[in-house]
Amino acid sequence: MDQPHDQLLTDNEKRNSPVAAAPFRMVLSRRAVLAGLIGVGALIVLPVPLAEASDAQLEPIWAEQIAAPFYFEVSEYGTINAQGEWDPHLNSDVFSINTSRITSPSDLVSEIDGNGLLQERFEQIAEEALWEAQDAYDNGDRVRGGRKRLQAKIAAIEKGGWEGLIEFDGEAGLQRYKAVLNKWLAERIDFDYVDYWPRSAGLQGEALCFFENLGRDVRNALGVVIVEGDHPGSSYFAAELQNDIADANKQATLLGLPFRFREEGAGLKT
Repeated sequence: MDQPHDQLLTDNEKRNSPVAAAPFRMVLSRRAVLAGLIGVGALIVLPVPLAEASDAQLEPIWAEQIAAPFYFEVSEYGTINAQGEWDPHLNSDVFSINTSRITSPSDLVSEIDGNGLLQERFEQIAEEALWEAQDAYDNGDRVRGGRKRLQAKIAAIEKGGWEGLIEFDGEAGLQRYKAVLNKWLAERIDFDYVDYWPRSAGLQGEALCFFENLGRDVRNALGVVIVEGDHPGSSYFAAELQNDIADANKQATLLGLPFRFREEGAGLKT
């Protein structure tokens, strides 16, 4: 039976490779590796969307990447970065949020959940909504839906906070809250809150995600380690190269990988 094209090394290549004695099966999806390289900025021209490309269509693309590999840059301390420059100004430069994909209140809650800065913004909205609802109820104001609806809104916020408010308002409030989200994305970054940034942010974060997805066995062969905080409370997350760059590149060649390493600032973008 033919071996799948999404395999980096054939069994015969593995047997003849200097890493053949490694206690793992070095098998990776070419499609996944190409997707990861595109994610870190590799210029890969595809005839069709990657997910729709056949194995036959991937063959020449893979061969091109092997012939002209993408280069990750390594700092003097071993931190691996994607190529290029990153100069963020707006929240949207740091947080990858596509509001057009938010089509339900649950989508909105999922997008906000885990984002400390957005949670703070919506907690403020929930506090204001709670105060307004309580004030209207206490003053006997006539509101749409009556006092029972005010009671229900107060109870929803007191129990669930900003999540309770979004769930209570439902589809009717979705566009209003998406507008809040879009406004926040267009605001300038507050660099006092970098600890809230996602670990995938920036060139360092892009490289981190790439090597995390590459798998532990490949990382071990190359000498790449994932660092999640270099001390308690640290916000430093990175992929680091512990091997010598030349040795790591030799291993990458032996493994048939379409990327290499170089010192930070060396050469032009590949």
